[in-house]
Amino acid sequence: MTDAAGQKPFRSINRTLFHQVIVTAVIAVIVVSLLQAYGVYRAEADQSRNLRDTLSRSYIPSLGLALKKSDIDDIRQQLSNIVAYPDIAGVVLTGAPGTVLRAGLPGDAVDVSLPVIAPSDAGETIGDLSVYFDWGVIRHRIISRALQDVLIFSVFALLFCVVIYRSLQRRLRRPLQQIVRYSQQLSPRQYVEPLVISRPERAGNDEIDLVLQGFSKLGDGINHYVRERDLAMEALARERDQLDARVRERTEEIRRINNYLEMLSRLSMSMVDLEPSRQHIAMHEALEELATKVDARGCGIAAFTEEGGWRWRFVWRAPGVDSVFSDDSQLAGLNRQRGWSVDENKTLPDTILCAHQSDHHGYVLAFFDASRKLNAAVERRLLQMTSEVFFKLIERWRNQRELENSRRELFHLSRTDHLTGLANRRYFDEAKLIEGRRAQRSGGPVSVLMIDVDFFKAYNDLYGHGRGDDCLVQLAAILGHYCRRAGELPARLGGEEFAILLPEHDIESARDVAERVRCAVADLGITHEGSPLNYVTVSIGCATWSGDQRAIPVHVIFETLMTDADRRLYEAKNAGRNCVVAQVARTSEQTPSG
Repeated sequence: MTDAAGQKPFRSINRTLFHQVIVTAVIAVIVVSLLQAYGVYRAEADQSRNLRDTLSRSYIPSLGLALKKSDIDDIRQQLSNIVAYPDIAGVVLTGAPGTVLRAGLPGDAVDVSLPVIAPSDAGETIGDLSVYFDWGVIRHRIISRALQDVLIFSVFALLFCVVIYRSLQRRLRRPLQQIVRYSQQLSPRQYVEPLVISRPERAGNDEIDLVLQGFSKLGDGINHYVRERDLAMEALARERDQLDARVRERTEEIRRINNYLEMLSRLSMSMVDLEPSRQHIAMHEALEELATKVDARGCGIAAFTEEGGWRWRFVWRAPGVDSVFSDDSQLAGLNRQRGWSVDENKTLPDTILCAHQSDHHGYVLAFFDASRKLNAAVERRLLQMTSEVFFKLIERWRNQRELENSRRELFHLSRTDHLTGLANRRYFDEAKLIEGRRAQRSGGPVSVLMIDVDFFKAYNDLYGHGRGDDCLVQLAAILGHYCRRAGELPARLGGEEFAILLPEHDIESARDVAERVRCAVADLGITHEGSPLNYVTVSIGCATWSGDQRAIPVHVIFETLMTDADRRLYEAKNAGRNCVVAQVARTSEQTPSG
């Protein structure tokens, strides 16, 4: 719980300890009371057992004799004697059938049941004695004895708490109050006197003595701080006149650093995504601006090539210093060491070199004849930051070029058959849609040739798949030779199946191309003992679509065109192979619109 100012309320340690002692004493009283009550209960239980044994020894034999003799008066007298015990409320003697004698005030539940044995025959039970205890008397006795013990212990605990409180008052509260008053007077603005507390004589030191030692050290520290503060104030007063000059110097330095950083940020933002054709000119202009900043007559960047040597990549020279940074051999003495390094007038005369090198790459930013000496730590840091910006720009440009080359190569591979180098089915499907739309706009024809190698499975079985691949490569070379006009596209659709897209070719022109391809393949004279002709041949189906400008989906047109060309191919195979079958495909009026 906190007060309105957000601080916890004050509670005295002496009061807290005394409360804890009181709580401990109360808990001890409760525990002792419980233990004492349990002890009294155990004593009463033992007394009940002793009373049972007494009844068994003293009254059971005489009651058995009286029952044997049927002496009712004697029995009543003995039962009255038993009830005279303070712990017994009543008894009931049950004998022969119909014989029940009572004494006292029997309760509802029997506490002790004792069999009555005949005196003549120890094994014969002639009655039963039921004993009912007076639990009110027993409880009252237990509570009285327990309260008496608790009262005695409570008085002892109270005296103990009083003694503890007086001891705390004397040995703890008064010293702590003096320490509190002393601590409230402590201030870092003035000297403090040592803390002295009057306490009784002791054999050794305790915690309060250790606190006094701590306050003594604290006082010494405050006095030392006050002395140092006074000396600092005197020094500050002496340097107050020089403060304005230092502020102006520092402000000018910060302004120059900000301008420098603004230049680096502007250059990096403007050059990071430049086209490759503009990169060299932009870097030349950036080096000129950078050289102007540091008052240098030459600025250049060299890179460590993959061949293992240094080469100047970008150079700017002021008029009259054309020989600066012109020879790569000038960098031969540059050490290959990982990380950042600054080399002044060691590798190149009148030149400052800032280099960053790794295991495989390295870059150097060089300044020739810089009037501003980059010796200060802040200047070296700016030099390293500048080098890092320019080096990362060059690395980014190199990565962009590699990424663009990889993208182009991947794009080429995604559209090319890996064995023959012809277009693959994916490229063929893209090209036929483009040419189909062009034909729709112009109204010109489009033809498709479907080509299949005759008996190619038998060729592979006879000569192996290696020879089969060589055969396909030779066929692909012929297809490429006869398809050189713009838009003509030979493609390998899969296995030994090829296709040729022929834009602006009517049926006659397409049939002519197909015949020339068939004859060229036959002229190769590739031996094929599995063919009736004893050499490799092809069958070609040709289909043509006479384009028009109707709004028919291009993919629907080409589905019809490809189906017709494939049908002509199978007609060529059925006609004996090594032939061309051509027929005009259905016109747009006959082509389904869906």
